Amino acid sequence: MRRGLRQISWVIGSLLALLVAIPLVAIAVFALFFEWNDARPLLARLASGLLGRTVTISGDLDVDLGRVTSIEVQGLALANTPWGRADQMLRVGDLAVSVALRPLLSGDVVIPSLAVKDVQANLERNERGQGNWEFGRKDDKDDSAAKPAATDDGTINLPLVQSLHVEKVRVDFHDRFAKKNTVLIVDSLEGGEDQQRRQMAFDGSGSYQGRPAKFKATLGSLTVLEADKQPYPLNVALSAGDIRMRIDGTIAEPRALQGLNLQLEIAGNDLSDLFPLTGIPIPPSPPYQLSGRLERKGGAWVFKGFAGKLGDSDMRGDVAIDLGRQRPQIRGDVVSKLLDLKDLAGFIGASEGGPDAKIEARPGGKILPDKEIDLSKLRAVDADISFKGTRIVTPKVPIDTLEAKVSLDDGTFRVQPATFAIGKGNVRLFFSLYGGEQPVRSDIEAVIEHVDLRRLLQGSEFVRETAGSFNGRIKLSSTGTSVADIAGSANGDVMVVMTDGRFSRLLVELMGLDIVESLGILIEGDESIPVRCIVADLGAKQGIFNARTLVFDTTDTNVVGSGTINMREERLDLRLSPYPKDFSPFTLRTPISVQGTLAQPDAFPDPADIGVEGGLKKVLNAALTVVTGLLPPIDVGPGKDAPCAELIGKARQRLGDRRG
Repeated sequence: MRRGLRQISWVIGSLLALLVAIPLVAIAVFALFFEWNDARPLLARLASGLLGRTVTISGDLDVDLGRVTSIEVQGLALANTPWGRADQMLRVGDLAVSVALRPLLSGDVVIPSLAVKDVQANLERNERGQGNWEFGRKDDKDDSAAKPAATDDGTINLPLVQSLHVEKVRVDFHDRFAKKNTVLIVDSLEGGEDQQRRQMAFDGSGSYQGRPAKFKATLGSLTVLEADKQPYPLNVALSAGDIRMRIDGTIAEPRALQGLNLQLEIAGNDLSDLFPLTGIPIPPSPPYQLSGRLERKGGAWVFKGFAGKLGDSDMRGDVAIDLGRQRPQIRGDVVSKLLDLKDLAGFIGASEGGPDAKIEARPGGKILPDKEIDLSKLRAVDADISFKGTRIVTPKVPIDTLEAKVSLDDGTFRVQPATFAIGKGNVRLFFSLYGGEQPVRSDIEAVIEHVDLRRLLQGSEFVRETAGSFNGRIKLSSTGTSVADIAGSANGDVMVVMTDGRFSRLLVELMGLDIVESLGILIEGDESIPVRCIVADLGAKQGIFNARTLVFDTTDTNVVGSGTINMREERLDLRLSPYPKDFSPFTLRTPISVQGTLAQPDAFPDPADIGVEGGLKKVLNAALTVVTGLLPPIDVGPGKDAPCAELIGKARQRLGDRRG
């Protein structure tokens, strides 16, 4: 009975083996005698269906099946998206590739050899941020970004290329989303495994943006890669124009790009040049040199513990970039022990980078930067960055420390807040720019708290005899995409006050044009006098700031001002009238006109209110000043105290000030 069962099972097994063997033999015979060129239309249709684009093969096709399958194809082309500029996204003159079949069963792609020649790749991204390399869409209207194939834990299994030969490759990247065009040309790239040295080496040359480029890499051999517990060594050096990059270290899981223990060094003349390589829009900068650890957490690359220089400033911290999103996301925590603000000139549209970067006057005497913010770049990335500077170098305003939190979300840029410490006080700035609105709108709010007057006058001859602190608040709304546009369209209120301080008597007497007392102070020495209040209350409408209240009141002199500051034209038209509170026969009770531009203000006695522009007006005003200022009958008596509390209360009420 058992013998019969064994015979039956043997017969059934033989039949099953025969059923499997027959199609295998048929496939082998078919592959041996089949003309692969006849299969080109069928394979092109299959590939077109998978990619959602038209694939054509105009040259010869040959396939050699086996444990390592070899494929050779000529004249391979892939159509572009309907919105693309070029007809074809990819053209390959010659392609020869071999693929090991057994590793595919475990999900690994091993390519023993890969050779390509005469390649033209036209990569594009449209205004919505959609790339033409995102396949599988019939209508090409979906704005969601396709994600690269990944394992269940989110890691990417990269193919392993054992031998590589690349010749005459050109990649054109036209990015309408970020308004950037990039050209990469590979003249040659060679590489392969050296079993004796137990390593793989690759060497290439070409050009990047028209500048010479070189690539050199040394990797571990396949033996090292297949050793489960042995980290995979990696050494890469890249230069493209003035960009220099070096990566050294090991990778625990190289095919998944996990377990990185790498040191990254990067240097160049301008951070904005990195945009084509990273996809991260960065404003122009001075020369930089940074180094730190390169890590990978999930889909994010982390530049951890980096340190280096940006112009004359030092930088250190952590930055993470997640490229697995429709818009790359940056998160960072950056600290500077010495920050020279001129190194950030490119970030506000002033002179771009360099050790001598500064805000220079433009034609017409204007100094506010008029370079527009590129809104497409604002929408190209999301960001959340914290910054702290512990020592600030500025040409004029003394800033001790700076802390800022900056965010960027779908084109909306926010600073919430930036805190500038000045002595024991600070200025907190809140700024929002809504890049998705038309016209582009921005909100500005600043809170001034206990800013020390002596710290502001540091380095001047009046600093020893001055004291007091300023408080204030600014609330403005604007439209525009440059500093000049924002200031020139501002609407809102500005209020700055100071009470219970003291000023240099010499400074006050000079403001009051008291000749005798000023000369006496210069001979006998300066001393301070109490300041009852300083009140500046301005209302802004379409960039013209009107002085509703402008008072500088001391026990000696009450100076009352009026006029406007036109930020659209960057011109001043102010009139200051001093009223000395003590009688002196040589006191010139003469108004002072402050006119000219922000870049070159011009102040001059103006008793007849005719202005100070032009040499003839200045000569006439000088004569009138002597005549009207010295005639006793015109003296209307000593100046009166200003109603400080009332003026300050009105200004605060107008701004809704919470005494911040």
